[in-house]
Amino acid sequence: MKKVLFVLPHMLCGGVEKALLSLINEMPKKQYEISVYMVKAEGDFLDLIPDDVKSQELPLNEDIRDDLMAGGIKSSIKKHLKNFHIKKLFKVLCGVLRKNPLATLTCDFNELEEIKEKYDVAICFHIHMPFIARYVAEKVNADKKIAWIHNDFKMSGFDVVKISPFLDKYQHFFAVSEQLLDEFVFILPQYKDRISVAHNIISEKYIKSNLNGIKVSEYSQCDSDCVKLLTIGRLDKQKGYDLAIEVCSALKKKGYKIMWYVLGNGIEEARLKSMVKDYDIADSFVFLGIRVNPYPYLEQCDIYVQPSRHEGYGIAVAEARVLCKPIICTDFTGARDQLVNDVTGKIVQFDKMQLISVIEELIEEPKKCAKFSENLAKQTSDIETELYSILKYF
Repeated sequence: MKKVLFVLPHMLCGGVEKALLSLINEMPKKQYEISVYMVKAEGDFLDLIPDDVKSQELPLNEDIRDDLMAGGIKSSIKKHLKNFHIKKLFKVLCGVLRKNPLATLTCDFNELEEIKEKYDVAICFHIHMPFIARYVAEKVNADKKIAWIHNDFKMSGFDVVKISPFLDKYQHFFAVSEQLLDEFVFILPQYKDRISVAHNIISEKYIKSNLNGIKVSEYSQCDSDCVKLLTIGRLDKQKGYDLAIEVCSALKKKGYKIMWYVLGNGIEEARLKSMVKDYDIADSFVFLGIRVNPYPYLEQCDIYVQPSRHEGYGIAVAEARVLCKPIICTDFTGARDQLVNDVTGKIVQFDKMQLISVIEELIEEPKKCAKFSENLAKQTSDIETELYSILKYF
């Protein structure tokens, strides 16, 4: 039996965490002994880790844990200023000036405790957190090390070159889309022979088992002629909710009867709710918060919209595909891995007028929505092939 370790920041309600849950649920437990280590064991998905998977926090003291989970350089500086931690503030500022990718870590990395257990495979499941990339590289004893790329580098502004000194210790990299692979190889061509695409595993069986005939009570406020739009994702600039609010306002002014629902929470919540109020669409753009089981909401919406500035793959889009929903998404990395434009959905630029036009088109032409759903239903999901493409590297 092979011992496999996954390391990631937390188990908040997000795409990376959902991708991990899907993968470990599909891995044959008779062949793999799985462990999940987190910087901080928190999040709505924490209880969804299977009982036969060992899960715990990395061996860090609480001050270090808090440093790492501060939420970026600006948040870290504000926190240390507020608490009058002058020494820590000085270390963070020195790290920024030296362009240290671990600037928020206010201790000597070499003093951190190693994980004592030996593994066959150790996986940095989120390369965009430099601490994890280095920790798995230097503090974990494993025969093979793998790093997962879930997001892009150009649009997210993440400088992967800064962590390249740690990456030589990884034998393989997985990118969740072809575009991500190409971008990574363009930036770090020395790893072109160590990387492959591993699309996120989406279990149709799991999604449909969580429908259970549940009726979404929030949708009851919609009349039969009201079009229900849905977007799922954390409330963050990346997800493009500001664009969605502007589009919703424009559609309402044109006389369309719509309700736009949002599942998720995040740092932009207050600003976005204020924006909804300013646009006077509080009766049409509704924040529902987090739902650990979003599938009844997805099944019962009329159109799924993903207006993101950037994504790595787009887990929610993949889930909407499983339920054969009419889908509109912006042309982020991974969108074209999932949809054929005008055949199984609509792909538009991150542009207000384009998004308005396409939503209008699908509202006015319900037959087009039905055609997208019909074409999606013809597609088959081959989890075994996707899983094999990953496990062969283990």
